[in-house]
Amino acid sequence: MKTLFNALAVIAIANLLAVGGFIGWLKTTDRLDLERARKVREMFTPTLTAEKKAAEIEAKRIEDEKKKAEAEAKAARPPLTAQERLAARVEATELDLQRAERLRREVEDLQRRLVDGETKLAAERAAFEAERQAFSAATQRQRDLARDEQFQKTLGVIAGLKPTDAVKVLLATMSSPGAAPALPVLGGPAGVTGDATQGIAAQETRDLELAVEYLNAMDDRPRSKIITEIIKADEVLAAELLERLRLRGQLAREAKDPSR
Repeated sequence: MKTLFNALAVIAIANLLAVGGFIGWLKTTDRLDLERARKVREMFTPTLTAEKKAAEIEAKRIEDEKKKAEAEAKAARPPLTAQERLAARVEATELDLQRAERLRREVEDLQRRLVDGETKLAAERAAFEAERQAFSAATQRQRDLARDEQFQKTLGVIAGLKPTDAVKVLLATMSSPGAAPALPVLGGPAGVTGDATQGIAAQETRDLELAVEYLNAMDDRPRSKIITEIIKADEVLAAELLERLRLRGQLAREAKDPSR
């Protein structure tokens, strides 16, 4: 116990000597005098809470003085003259007119968008109705033709003809009503056509629907041969017939499956 006491005493004396030496060094190096010592003591006298509260009080005092100075400056300002009051009123009225004009433009934009939306919706509805009617007409035509005994007989005759003869018959059905059939000279090695005034390219109007009906109802083998002969005569006509056949097949699939 005595040894512990002696050790603590030695440590205390050493700390005291160190502090004394540090103070002596500050004084000999001209870094510490009585005035600085007093300032250091005053700096550590108040607590942090008290110092924060004092800073808040000082900030509030400065803000109050600023408001008081603004109020005094406003009170010292001379009253507005009639011309100044009129100018201020005109300025306020102009601002109100600008706000009203901006509001009017916004309302007009909204109305225009609403009208455009209604017009677009009406156009889409009309287009949908036209497509629906066309679809209904096409499906009904297919049903009527499937039930038409005469159509089936004619189809059997065309399918049984040679491809070149079958093409002539189909081209005759595609000729304009009352006009002489414009038939190409088929069967040549490159599908050479006759006089340009009598060829397929010279026709301005064609009734392709019946020809498409016949082609659509045929089996694949005779249809392919007939299309091959048409390609030799007129590639544009062949492409148009193939596109209509594709659309006809699409309509048939949609008729079988309305959910598509």
